[in-house]
Amino acid sequence: MKRLVIIPTYNEEKTIGEVLKIVSKFPTDVLIVDNASTDDTHKVALKHGEYFMGIHKLHFLKHKVNMGKAKSLIDGFILAIKKGYTDVVTMDADMEHDPTLVDQFFIKLTSNDIVVGQRKKYRSGMREILNKWSRFWFNLVIPDLEDVQCGYRGFKVSLLKQMELQSKGFEIEMELLLEAVRNNAKMHIINIDTNPRAGSNLTKKDYIFMNNFFDRWVIENRRELKMNWFKKQFLLIGATIGLAIGTVIETFI
Repeated sequence: MKRLVIIPTYNEEKTIGEVLKIVSKFPTDVLIVDNASTDDTHKVALKHGEYFMGIHKLHFLKHKVNMGKAKSLIDGFILAIKKGYTDVVTMDADMEHDPTLVDQFFIKLTSNDIVVGQRKKYRSGMREILNKWSRFWFNLVIPDLEDVQCGYRGFKVSLLKQMELQSKGFEIEMELLLEAVRNNAKMHIINIDTNPRAGSNLTKKDYIFMNNFFDRWVIENRRELKMNWFKKQFLLIGATIGLAIGTVIETFI
């Protein structure tokens, strides 16, 4: 295996050094994708590059303008493919994800196509409520998954090559799961402890857009959904109604 950890960053100067210090103890290269940070995130990451002076490498990508999390992840996946990596783990830079768990994700990737982190704590009460609402519909597609938006995940690069990612924002986490289903990926779930930061970067419009994205994806890929007829019809009816309502709401938010 040729391993790579992808860490999207935006103004994480206070925590990125500690994340790199911990991850460097594991047999993996690391890619920092700096999404136009306005603080010293890039400088701090460069300074901690000394941890990777041995056989492992620390790569950098830096966006000149803020292009969103989806672009950061997709650019990271493109680099992983170009450089011949076989296994990728994505994680946050704010220490909400425990970096010491990274090796567990890689171990599970030896027998799975995608490994999904599942949280028990959320950044806000509203985020937990909205996650549970989306989970109700998402579980019709992936029955055992309780956390749709956790960014701590592992991927076989061979799976990433098959994905047709269209995301522009936070819906990337949802799309990656949906594309895994479309490509018949073997999935494993890891329950993780988190240390949530106060508040959330997601806005009400983000939630509406993510719900609309899910509904649209279900409708467009209905022929590839492998489930019984009754469940599929229920999901399609819900997606059609949800998209109609959500599209109207999105124009007014």
